Amino acid sequence: MQVIVRAVALTMPKLTPVLGNPHSAVRVCSLLILTFSCFVACDSDATLGPSSNVVVGRIYAGHGFTCGIAEGGTGLCWGINDEGQLGVGGDILFGSALRIVSQDLRFVELSTKAAGRHVCGITTSEEAYCWGENDFGQLGNGSSIFRIGPQLVSGGLTFVSITAGWRSSCGITTDGVAYCWGRGAWGQLGDGLATRSSVPVAVAGGHKFRKVEVGSNNLVCGLTTDGRILCWGLDRSGALGAPSSAMCSSGYGLELTCATTPQPIASDERFLEVSVGSSFACAITLSLRLFCWGRNDLGQLGSPITESCAQGNFSGIACSRAPVPVSGHLRFVMVAAGLRHACGVTLDGDAYCWGRNSIGELGSGIMGTNSPVPLLVGGGVTFRSVTVGDRHTCGEGTDGSLYCWGSNEWGQLGTGDSHLWLEPTPVVTGP
Repeated sequence: MQVIVRAVALTMPKLTPVLGNPHSAVRVCSLLILTFSCFVACDSDATLGPSSNVVVGRIYAGHGFTCGIAEGGTGLCWGINDEGQLGVGGDILFGSALRIVSQDLRFVELSTKAAGRHVCGITTSEEAYCWGENDFGQLGNGSSIFRIGPQLVSGGLTFVSITAGWRSSCGITTDGVAYCWGRGAWGQLGDGLATRSSVPVAVAGGHKFRKVEVGSNNLVCGLTTDGRILCWGLDRSGALGAPSSAMCSSGYGLELTCATTPQPIASDERFLEVSVGSSFACAITLSLRLFCWGRNDLGQLGSPITESCAQGNFSGIACSRAPVPVSGHLRFVMVAAGLRHACGVTLDGDAYCWGRNSIGELGSGIMGTNSPVPLLVGGGVTFRSVTVGDRHTCGEGTDGSLYCWGSNEWGQLGTGDSHLWLEPTPVVTGP
């Protein structure tokens, strides 16, 4: 039995988390059957066969689960399924087998975040579908009722990019307009209101976007076609990248600073890329310098700044209310912000990570020591791209192989075991 995984070289940097593999199914189902046949026995019929050869070029990590796009556009998901985020029925609670999201749909892009429990994707016909958690209407199908499988996003819009974050989603249409849907109490829909919507609403301001990213704590940032970065949503710990005077209420008596429409970050730079984490974000300038802003209590900005942010009943924590350069004078070609740490790839293909390092997610060979400055990822591997989850990190090596490191309690590293790894370890691609 074999599932072959190899990365596809892309013309633009892509976030490339680990592809789950059948070896981890042995561990998941070990209480039922201690053989490799568990790959079939413990999973539904909507899985790839045991002799399948799968080529995956774009894969994405969510909250305890992973999804990817196989060659030909088949969507695949595996891991936790408590909210239907695998795209299959709730009777399947978890599993490491690669489950086919739909036999009919072919995807060109998928999206989820480390704290998210839903997935959105764009098909070859430029339609958007979402599945998983829907308590706030984040599936965009006109309801907040749980439905099994991919749901067509309402409105008849055609999309070129999509992002699924924590309880809200956003997409960019073929004419460059951004739409958002789902939870909006902190202004994260960007339409000037602070209410939820179960259908797409246009982001205010008439901006044209190349990319929009929903973060893990009600923060959204977008990269415009002229290279500016605009952010909206909750301004926790300076996450908007510039001061805001607006206030939003959670409905439970909690009022915090927010922005209900896009506002520019405090920078005159023009940018090539942006990635949003949990109350922080990072962006690459035209000169390939990397700047980050927002929360910094664990060093996730890559700079040992000492500013303190306090809001409402929340005590002050380390932060930066404006973009600050990441330490080290490195030049980056891509960046990925996760829940509490971030990583980037330099011009030379070296990967650096910074921020939380509770279980080796920085890949530096040590664990338990956070870093406010970039640390070189060990193992002697050079990378095309990296992706950052909650407490693990993965990347595509320049040799075409996939590598992962950090937490592995659910087999999310794809290494064929449940051991944590402190440096890049190859994803298992055979028996």
